Amino acid sequence: MSHQVPPALRVLLEDPALQRIFALLDDANNSVRLVGGVVRNVLMQRPVTDIDMATTHRPDTVMDKARQTGIKSVPTGLAHGTVTLVIEGRSFEVTTLREDIETHGRHATVRFGHDFSHDAMRRDFTINALYADADGRIYDYAGGLEDVARKQVRFIGEAGTRITEDYLRILRFFRFFSDYGEGQIDQAGLEACVAMRDGLAQLSRERIGSELVKILTSRRAIEVVHAMDQGGILPLILNRPVDPDAFALLVQLAPEADAMTRLSALTNPDHAAVQALRDGLRLSNQQAGLLEQIDRASAMLGPPDEPVGRRHAAFRIGHHATRAAVMLAASRTGLPRHWLDEAMAEIEAVPAKSPFSGQQLLARGLKAGPEIGAIVLEAERLWIAEGVSADPALLNSQLERAVKHIMD
Repeated sequence: MSHQVPPALRVLLEDPALQRIFALLDDANNSVRLVGGVVRNVLMQRPVTDIDMATTHRPDTVMDKARQTGIKSVPTGLAHGTVTLVIEGRSFEVTTLREDIETHGRHATVRFGHDFSHDAMRRDFTINALYADADGRIYDYAGGLEDVARKQVRFIGEAGTRITEDYLRILRFFRFFSDYGEGQIDQAGLEACVAMRDGLAQLSRERIGSELVKILTSRRAIEVVHAMDQGGILPLILNRPVDPDAFALLVQLAPEADAMTRLSALTNPDHAAVQALRDGLRLSNQQAGLLEQIDRASAMLGPPDEPVGRRHAAFRIGHHATRAAVMLAASRTGLPRHWLDEAMAEIEAVPAKSPFSGQQLLARGLKAGPEIGAIVLEAERLWIAEGVSADPALLNSQLERAVKHIMD
């Protein structure tokens, strides 16, 4: 137990909403503490996004106490002892201390407990098993403080045992190392993850997909993707060849690339592969749709020194997918960052809405019919080819030329 209160933790504990929860649940037995990511991030000087708490009180007691004091409670995971307390629109997860009775590789059968040290030893990594009470005292049962100081990510106890409790911890090991680790990856943990990778087949595709997406955008994603490929983990969960070098080139050139752009670099999917990735990772419709749009936009780009293809893709497919396609094209062909910046500016200059419409043509006296749509498409082609100018005279010229081209 540490008695020195870090300044960031002292500031956090002054939060009025948090103080209400401590007042609600704490007692002479020190029965509620901050736990996990909130303590880890405070100590590592990282932003705190979620506040989780552990308590000796059972879930029904937590909800009863909340009801008596007018705090909203939501039974978000009663089977695992979790109640969410809502104060002024902010959510705080409060979970009863647990001990694993039986583990299945995907989930565990638990019983509620009263011993914080037992609760700590069932967690995944040492840096995630730190607790802090209302006075700022930090409780370390697994060597987490030392690993926080060294910025090391290690399993609690024997790595293989932790993994067999939940095989998702294989992917979490790589993600946490990428986001929090410095220096070399823990060798014992790496060897256990590689040796036990076949256990990933027991997991739902949703859990795997969600974790992989986080890995692709993590801080040391390049190193982690290479390690996962060398360990046979990426080909196993993606069920297709992967290209870590292409992934690295993209991230180095365009670190702002989002998860689906990075997945495109890693897997280079065509339409059929997009469908396989959608099913294999349970991607959302939005994610899978973006992969398809990136593929379509990539086919429109044309040579690097010709901007028409980029403008065409931006207008027809959309800015997001076209930016992604351009990032991929630049990284694959070794184009410099200044070229990419210029191409991005060209894409942003393309309006989302066409300057032409059928109504304009009807107002000119043309009769309704299939020619109207053909004329609009031809005018848009000229507009894109000639720089998507907003000049009224040029727009009128483009429309007149389109009418002549279609009607003559």
